[in-house]
Amino acid sequence: MGKSALTGLATVEVTTWVSKYVGGDGAGSRLFEEGFAPGETIGDLLRRFTERFPELDQALWQHGRHTLGEHIEVLVNDAVLGVSHELDSPLKGGERLTLLGQFMGGSAVVEPSTGRAVNLAPSPFQGEGRGEGRVPLHDQPRSLSLPGRGPG
Repeated sequence: MGKSALTGLATVEVTTWVSKYVGGDGAGSRLFEEGFAPGETIGDLLRRFTERFPELDQALWQHGRHTLGEHIEVLVNDAVLGVSHELDSPLKGGERLTLLGQFMGGSAVVEPSTGRAVNLAPSPFQGEGRGEGRVPLHDQPRSLSLPGRGPG
């Protein structure tokens, strides 16, 4: 696509560890102004953008560049993709697309006798009089409630 066909502008922000794929330090952010043609979608712009950065392209996409991978979140105007925009949403101009690396972690090993994972990270509540080994609410497993049934 020639430069003359690009009539709109969107900002692509690549932040956190993902910035290493675009020449950043892995801690900060890099901003890119990207042009697009009428009728192009968020997915079109992201595919064209990531073609310039092969490692980012590999990390962001799966299934032949039709589906996003698991470890990089895409935000559109600070909302997670899927809330108010999809990959096939047309661009209007002025959008801010953020590629944000997900943070995962923790250390665990499988207990051979039980087959259960054992958390190696110390609880932040140990020694605070709140109960040894208590896990903060945001780290506890989530349960699912189904109609007519208690928490799953």
